[in-house]
Amino acid sequence: MKKPFTFHWGWRIAVVYSIFVIGTLTMVAIAFNTEVNLVREDYYQHSLQHNMHSAGAHHTQNLPPGSCVATAEDDGIRIHIPFTSAQVSNGKVQLFRPSTATTDVFYDLKIDDNGFMTVSKKGLASGLWRVKCAFTANEVYYEFESAIVLP
Repeated sequence: MKKPFTFHWGWRIAVVYSIFVIGTLTMVAIAFNTEVNLVREDYYQHSLQHNMHSAGAHHTQNLPPGSCVATAEDDGIRIHIPFTSAQVSNGKVQLFRPSTATTDVFYDLKIDDNGFMTVSKKGLASGLWRVKCAFTANEVYYEFESAIVLP
């Protein structure tokens, strides 16, 4: 009777190790041949802006709840911040739709003495909009974002 063919345990180790080495070399070759592009050319500047955004959001969280808000009213989009026009400098308002980048609208923040600004809804499509407001008040940077739905 013929004995069935079996691998010696040393050969089994060699086969497993060879498969591991071939797999590792394949992954190294793939990694070297894959082109890696940065998402942004100005990643350092963008990271600084991200830090500023984080600081602005933190400062806004320290304000009383509900004090920085944007709402959809009959006459337009009403933005409220807890500062007067004399305290605010360098304010910007951005209206954007998450679904369409081409409809973004930018305004300078011009509030009245009660901290309100109204933006006309004329020309704005109905649906979900995000209102991003960034401003400096009393030499402190603030930034907040509100979601509104226009009918």
